[in-house]
Amino acid sequence: MTSPMKEQSMSEQEGMVEPDFLSQSGETTTPQERREWFKARAQEAETRGATWHRFSHHEDVELILYEGWKERPKDEGPVRWQFVLIPTEGSKP
Repeated sequence: MTSPMKEQSMSEQEGMVEPDFLSQSGETTTPQERREWFKARAQEAETRGATWHRFSHHEDVELILYEGWKERPKDEGPVRWQFVLIPTEGSKP
C-alpha cells in the first residue's frame, strides 16, 4: 500500500527541520521498482517546490520512504517511518 504524497507543516526543533513532503510504501519491491518509485516521488515533490530529497529503505519490514524539503535543512533529523499496526486474523478492531 502506498501512502499519498502529503505536504507537512514546517517546524524547527533544535535545528532539525521537518520535511515538507513525505510518502511511504509498504509494497514489496525490487531494487529497480524502488528506484522508479523514488524518482516519481522526487519529481512530484519538485513540481511543488522540493529542492532536497532523502530516500530510505527499511529492509526488516520492506518499507520505502521519500522525504523532501523545499530548502536544504542543516539537520534532516531521523528517518520518519510511519509505522502502523496491522490487525491480524482474530484480533479485535
